[in-house]
Amino acid sequence: MVAQDDAVDLLHQFIGAKLLRAEHTGERERLRALRDLDASALRLREIGLIVLDPLRADAELRTAIFARIPRGQLEKDIATIATLSRENNDNYYEHLSNHYGQVRRFLPSPLFAPCDGLGKGET
Repeated sequence: MVAQDDAVDLLHQFIGAKLLRAEHTGERERLRALRDLDASALRLREIGLIVLDPLRADAELRTAIFARIPRGQLEKDIATIATLSRENNDNYYEHLSNHYGQVRRFLPSPLFAPCDGLGKGET
């Protein structure tokens, strides 16, 4: 039983290390993407200023917006923000799939070995 506890502890440490590595990878990718996200956000800020300008009539908003930022650029900015922005959670679980092979090699023996005797009257 002590060996199984040790194996579970080792698995816990292994998974913790993989989670930490995935988090660091996600943070590095996020930092690389910030420049594009900032550029798109600044262009959208310009749109916000046009919309909020009390001297501009509602009927001319689209014309004024597309005069400042071409429609194609605006579509790219919206796609960039949709791709690069994150919800309030900072999990990077999608990066764990890169480590699946390592985790899968480790899982069968410590996790499934305690179940071998089940159903045979053992506890």
